[in-house]
Amino acid sequence: MKSILSTLLCALCVLSLNSCGDDENTDSVWGNSEPPPFRPYILEGGRISDIGLYCVPPNGGTGETWYDYYKRTKTLTNYSDAEFILMPNTNAWVYNTDDLEEWTAISKLENKYQEEKTLFMYEDYKECIKHAVTWWPDYFSAYINGDVTIVCDKTLWGEAPGTNLIGHFIDRHHTPCMPVGIENPALACRFGEKIPENLQERLINGAWVKTKYILKFTTEPTEKYSELTFHLTMPMRIEHIRDYAVAKYKGEDAVPVFTNHMFETDCKILFEW
Repeated sequence: MKSILSTLLCALCVLSLNSCGDDENTDSVWGNSEPPPFRPYILEGGRISDIGLYCVPPNGGTGETWYDYYKRTKTLTNYSDAEFILMPNTNAWVYNTDDLEEWTAISKLENKYQEEKTLFMYEDYKECIKHAVTWWPDYFSAYINGDVTIVCDKTLWGEAPGTNLIGHFIDRHHTPCMPVGIENPALACRFGEKIPENLQERLINGAWVKTKYILKFTTEPTEKYSELTFHLTMPMRIEHIRDYAVAKYKGEDAVPVFTNHMFETDCKILFEW
């Protein structure tokens, strides 16, 4: 269903240049029809095992699997090619079963929980899609839980080693909205509104965690080195939807399940100026 919707929305992008904030044109992109049926979702945060920060220069990785290419240390000739992928890795175990009846029941409970969790987003999405092309974003049931930091082992932008440089990065991976909050979430930026690119404004406390961030420097540093190592820390509060659904299925006293994690990763870059 998601692939069918994505194809339809891509086709509509060619036909519509409207935006959700345009009050002058209120004609529906669907004409007299209702938008296609859609079940809102949020990805299982309990699958997050760790995070990765990978330098991925433009036009690289030919002939390599994405995973092998991401992990390889890159050699750059200038700062303009310094592009990074920040992404949660999803190798953590979550409950599973081969019993079809049990799996169906657990899935229904998960779906209900996800729909309730994302209702505030879905209402805004439905309003936006009446007048413009948008899409449903891929967020985990995981939330920034403190200060995200990116430090370097060398002086950059005149900042001493160990200084938090997060303000010197932007996220170029577009998303149509920005949900923030755990118990009482809300949209810091609604569907169709301009979302801040600066990582310091994007990864605020309580922000929902995306599947991917594409990072670039806001400005190129003046300092030059033969190598640099960035260290990123990303505190998260993870919501285990599957565990909640399993407990509810088994008739236990089910309450939302949360765990706190401090994820860390390094990214080394080599330079040949």
